[in-house]
Amino acid sequence: MDYQIKLLTVVAIINILFSLFVIKQERSQTNILFSLFTLFIGLWSFGVGFFIYTSNQEFALVSANLFYLAPPLIVTIFFYFSIIFVGATLKSKHYLYLLPFLILSSLLILDPYFLLRDVYAIDYGIHKDVVINRSHYIFYSIYVVGYIIASYIVLFRAKSSSALLGRERQLNVIIIGTLISYVFAAIFNLLLPYLGNYQL
Repeated sequence: MDYQIKLLTVVAIINILFSLFVIKQERSQTNILFSLFTLFIGLWSFGVGFFIYTSNQEFALVSANLFYLAPPLIVTIFFYFSIIFVGATLKSKHYLYLLPFLILSSLLILDPYFLLRDVYAIDYGIHKDVVINRSHYIFYSIYVVGYIIASYIVLFRAKSSSALLGRERQLNVIIIGTLISYVFAAIFNLLLPYLGNYQL
């Protein structure tokens, strides 16, 4: 368990430092959104690390809810980053895409048992299991995966046009880098818990 906490702490620090590096380069909308994207990945890593570290069941439930709040925020920020990166202008209709996030985040904050029914220790407290609310978890997963897909649709449409002339390599790095992270996150944080592997 110690190695998990250390690894998560290193990942968190790297992402937070990278976030600061990006925002110091240029205060453009693209940089601000990408900086927030990496910052919240770092904070999510800290949240998971605290969940693993704490032996207090109530604190574990609170931290679990907080790090489950992070992915919807991360994918929403990435969606808006994708729109800005391809050169589109944010219009009033784009802000409507914030509504599902506001609803979901409100449910997660106001009802600590909306997504997670319980957290309990196993193996003499070495590991923890999370019991999810399966019906709400499906809604949660659809939101996260849906916004990831929407982001890549925006990016791939721009890739097939001339909108990103001269920035194709940068776009490829963004797509490959985020896609690898999203695949691993979806498998270990969405799919496996739903299939019954609640151990985090």
